[in-house]
Amino acid sequence: MAESEGKSYGVIVNSFRELEPNYADFYRDELGRRNWAIGPVSLSNRRSEEKAGRGDSQLKEIAAALESWGGSFIWVVRKDPRTESESESEEEWLPVGFEDRTAEKGLIIRGWAPQILILEHEAVGGFVTHCGWNSTLEGITVGKAMVTWPVAAEQFYNEKLVTAVLGIGLPVEAEKWVRGTGDDEVIMAEGIEIAVRRLMEMARMAIEEGGSSHSSLSDLIDELKQRSHV
Repeated sequence: MAESEGKSYGVIVNSFRELEPNYADFYRDELGRRNWAIGPVSLSNRRSEEKAGRGDSQLKEIAAALESWGGSFIWVVRKDPRTESESESEEEWLPVGFEDRTAEKGLIIRGWAPQILILEHEAVGGFVTHCGWNSTLEGITVGKAMVTWPVAAEQFYNEKLVTAVLGIGLPVEAEKWVRGTGDDEVIMAEGIEIAVRRLMEMARMAIEEGGSSHSSLSDLIDELKQRSHV
């Protein structure tokens, strides 16, 4: 991959400059590699219909936590293709009667889910995410604070961007994130809310005409046109 980047004309990135300007500058100035941030590409889908691997023991713990919590939730579970044919009554990861007991407050979606459409809904207040890059960008662009739960690969780096650099989420092991009695807790919650709203607006403006991502894509197209005539 590194060898291919060195030989390429440049790199197109699913991000927007306002989100990580220092990285874009480092890539260009220090590494000498051209890059165009043209995202978030998920926002290019304007129509609603276009927006649409943990083990059993871990899933059981999540189910127990959701039921104990008592709040409203949407739980998306991607089924293993090897068990696609099993009936709901045979799903060992799901506590017996869980869906009946939580029917008024919760919804389980098995398989693919229209994540952008769900996150955009005003009733959704937060997003528990493994910090895959697409999900991270989607959480930012719809203005939802994130509870981060990385499991592999670059997800841990994305978590650090969300929690330590951008300040718009907390890791799953965090002990508190509430508007409680302490002043520090209130300031923390309000600070996250402000940061989330600011980045959401930046993301939406980036893809509009005249925005950074829109301009970056236009510049790339113009350069490629010029090269085709050389």
